[in-house]
Amino acid sequence: MNKSKKEIKKVDSIEEHFLIEEILRESFVPVSTVIQQSTQAIIVLDKKLMIIAANELFYSLFVETKDDVEHKNIFDISNKSWDIEELRESLEDILINGTFFKALHVNKEFGKLGKKALMISARYLYPKNNGMKDPKNILLVIDDITDIMEAAQFIVKEATTTTNTK
Repeated sequence: MNKSKKEIKKVDSIEEHFLIEEILRESFVPVSTVIQQSTQAIIVLDKKLMIIAANELFYSLFVETKDDVEHKNIFDISNKSWDIEELRESLEDILINGTFFKALHVNKEFGKLGKKALMISARYLYPKNNGMKDPKNILLVIDDITDIMEAAQFIVKEATTTTNTK
């Protein structure tokens, strides 16, 4: 049996594909574990934008409890602090067009927490084994960049002050 180089390469690619699939299957970690271990605040929404779950970092960062958040519309929690026009429009676009968004920059007052600078990303979560059809939930990932923005503003202010005094 004499295989051409092209046939051997094809077999290697198929075998490699199945090997990768097997490794992924064996090392699969439930999404809930990944969400809880994340260094970013995470919320899982249903198609009605009701909060199904959030990770501990979200609760601690925004000083919320599960009872105050879960099974509520995202725009109604925290005294409607999350009712942000750009976020609403971006989530509606996901629902209508199946799109996603990355790094939506939001500056917002969060009551007693004060002003927060956030980078928010979101996309559909697809159920296992449905071939990217009929998404059930939206994964919302939130980075609190307040400290970074404040540090950047301080550096700019210092640089401007130094330049103006020379």
